[in-house]
Order: sequence, then C-alpha cells, then structure tokens
Amino acid sequence: MDLNQRFRIHMRYLFSNLPPVSWGRLIMPLAFIGSWTLLRGFSFAPPIAFVWSAVFAQFVQIWVVLPVTVRRHRSVFGRASQATSWATCMIIGLLGIQVWWLDPMVTHRLVSFCCVSYAMLMWWGVKGDTMVRDRFVPVRQGRDLPEIFRTHLLKLYALMSVLVLAINETLVATETAFHIRVVVLSIAPICLHYTFYVLLRQTCPRLDEEDA
Repeated sequence: MDLNQRFRIHMRYLFSNLPPVSWGRLIMPLAFIGSWTLLRGFSFAPPIAFVWSAVFAQFVQIWVVLPVTVRRHRSVFGRASQATSWATCMIIGLLGIQVWWLDPMVTHRLVSFCCVSYAMLMWWGVKGDTMVRDRFVPVRQGRDLPEIFRTHLLKLYALMSVLVLAINETLVATETAFHIRVVVLSIAPICLHYTFYVLLRQTCPRLDEEDA
C-alpha cells in the first residue's frame, strides 16, 4: 500500500462517524447571526449591533445549557451544585457589564477573560483538583472511568479555550470588520466541535494504561 492510499484511509477514518453538532451548539451561532442581521436591518450602528447581538446570543446559550447542566448534576451528584448557581450569577453580571458599556472592546475582553479563567480551571483539574474533575468530567456512581482519560479530556477542554482566546484576540488585533467578527465567532463553535473530536481520536491515551 503506497503512502497516498494510507493517507486517504487515515483521513477517512479520522473524519468518519464524528458526532454531529447538537442543536444546543447551533442555537448560539444562529442567535448571534440572526440578531446581528435584524439590528443592522433597523440601522443600528455596527458596534452597538455587535454588542447587543453578542449579549443576546450569550443569553440564549445560558437559557439552553443551564437546564441540561442542572439535570446532569442531579443525575450524578443527586442535586444541583452551588457552583452552578454562582456561575449563573457571574454570567448574568458579565452580560450586564456589556449592556452597560455597549463597547465591543469590553465584550471581546470579557470573552478573553472567560477563556483564560476556564483554561486555568481545567489546568487545576489536570493537576489533580478533585472538585474540578468531578464537576467537568463527572463519573456516575457504579461506573468506572480511567483517571488518565479524565485528565486527557480536561487538557482538550483547556486547549479549546485557548483556541477561542486566540481567535478572539486575533479579531481584535487585526481590527476586523464587525460583520466578519460575527461570522467568525458564529462558525468557531462548530469548527471547534469537530476539532475536539478529531484531536480526541488522534491523542486519546490507551485506557488500559495505569496513571503515571
């Protein structure tokens, strides 16, 4: 078998049967693009339309994700965690800051702040923080999930956060037009979804290996 054949087979395996993007991941991009188009249609200035559409998209994402998070915590831990309530309050506060300032730079900086905070949180989990591991890679009672795999997932979560940070800061540094920013930030979650699963296939450790 020549090199080209091997490459084609490897690519076919790599990109076949990837999990489809869930509706929960599509709602935020659709809300972002839809609200941006609507506001621009009503002659809102691009910076104002960008902030309001970003805030609306974030609110819709919270509205969709929060019930799922609460159900997951109840099924795993028997109750919704207090950390979920605190995180919800913090996110609502961040939305309020964006509405108050109505400045695209504030929105971009808050996105970067959340990315850095999330990546640091994942890194604490990688270093062995049990609270982070139990919250972000929970294991249901009676099931067994190798610690090496949980650690690997946390590393990939951190990497995805760093990629979002890089995309966000690149848009700011290059002073990209606002309509391009909306398109890029809307497509990014979909691209990162497939990037995550491709990397998971390529880098997943052997589950029969013992933790170092």
